[in-house]
Amino acid sequence: MVGNRGGQWPQTKLRHLRMIGIPLVIAAIIITVVTTTPASAVTVAQAEEFRAEAATDIAVLKRNVEILFYLMGILGALVLGGGVIGLVLTLRDERRAGRAFEVALAGEKAEQERAALVHSKFLDSSKDTLDLVNATLALAKEANQRAMKTQEDKAKLILRELTNESEGLLSDVYLNGDFKAIVENPQMSAKVQEIASRLASIEGYLQVLDIELTAPCLFVRGIDRHLKEEPTLAIKELERVAKMQSEGELALYANYWIGYECNNLGLHEKAADTFRRLTERFPNDVKTAELKRIEIESRFFHHALRYHDLPSRAEQERARIIEEVRGCEQELADLADSPSAQGIRTRILNTQANLVTWRAHTTGDTGLWRAAADLYEQAGDSLWPKFGYLEAMTNLGQPVDPDEYQWVVDTVMKKIAQRVEPRSKVLLFTTKLIAYCRQPHRTPGELDSAYSDVLQATGRVNPLMRVYSQFTKTNIPIEDSNEELRKFYRELATRP
Repeated sequence: MVGNRGGQWPQTKLRHLRMIGIPLVIAAIIITVVTTTPASAVTVAQAEEFRAEAATDIAVLKRNVEILFYLMGILGALVLGGGVIGLVLTLRDERRAGRAFEVALAGEKAEQERAALVHSKFLDSSKDTLDLVNATLALAKEANQRAMKTQEDKAKLILRELTNESEGLLSDVYLNGDFKAIVENPQMSAKVQEIASRLASIEGYLQVLDIELTAPCLFVRGIDRHLKEEPTLAIKELERVAKMQSEGELALYANYWIGYECNNLGLHEKAADTFRRLTERFPNDVKTAELKRIEIESRFFHHALRYHDLPSRAEQERARIIEEVRGCEQELADLADSPSAQGIRTRILNTQANLVTWRAHTTGDTGLWRAAADLYEQAGDSLWPKFGYLEAMTNLGQPVDPDEYQWVVDTVMKKIAQRVEPRSKVLLFTTKLIAYCRQPHRTPGELDSAYSDVLQATGRVNPLMRVYSQFTKTNIPIEDSNEELRKFYRELATRP
């Protein structure tokens, strides 16, 4: 039906246009003639001619209008046909696009289904893997716990063994009765080093397991620090022992060595206070007299240090210090006569002689050298009283048998092989050098070698520590000791 109406439309419209258009054209021609030609000039012939031309024009116009309508009909048909074709093509494209979308949608859906399947399989696989990892970790944890338990048991076993060995060593020290036997006896000092080395091998395990060393092991390690000349670390170890053991012999020995290390560091007041408090805590101990002796000696070290630091013009202060040292000498004399001191009387007399030697060296009083020689002679024939006596006699200008000094050299060489601490070796090598210089038969090469031994030993001493002077009988800084030796060597060793 739409197609039939489209075919009839041009004919109907054309008839309508003819009915309207022809009268309009005729009217326009008449108006034009009437307005342009005067009535009087128009003739019949001209009117006929005019009507003929008008008819011709009207015919031409009718033909043109028909052509125009035909063209417009064709154009409308083309437009309508193009629209229909475009609509058809559009509908076709939309159907294709719809189908493509459906295909894409189906593909996307399939892709999502595949992704979901892969993800599900991945999750399942991950869960299986996680379960496997957890199982592996659980096994590893159990194995690690077993290993840690094994290590803990082994470390505790070794610690118990070392504690027993340390207690055995301490028993020998207690029986010996000498505070310093643990470092002066070669077997004991070697045992200290062995136990300390084995403690170091398990120390890491003990720290990880949060296991503390026992008091005997800490004491042994503190003494090992002393042998290695690590006084600050030695004091820390020994203070831990003192906190763990407030009573008994181990507490006594730990505090003794704390005071001893303080003297080695030049902290003489602290050392004296430590020894004084020990005499108060253990008033009836057989070692109380030794504690009192070393307390007095520590106070003497402090007085000598103060004297050394004073300018020479401070005569009154120096005189007062000398009197304080004399007071210490009297305390030692009283101590030597006490019943409790019979076991260490010779050591007390030797210390008293050392204080008199310091005063003789400081004041130049010859009579003091005589008093020192008498005290050394009373102290016995062991190494230090013997050497002190020979030096006092030499300073008095008295002849001394060189063989006596040779005995000193031989004894010193034995002790050098036994001692571990560089500080103690400095004292021994210095004694050997002095003895060499007192023997006329010694060659310059021997003297130079002995002097070199002292310097090498001094170079191994911890710079924080003091060394004992065989000239002033007190602890002095290392640099002062070197200067003292150089001066002595220049004056006596460079003989022809």
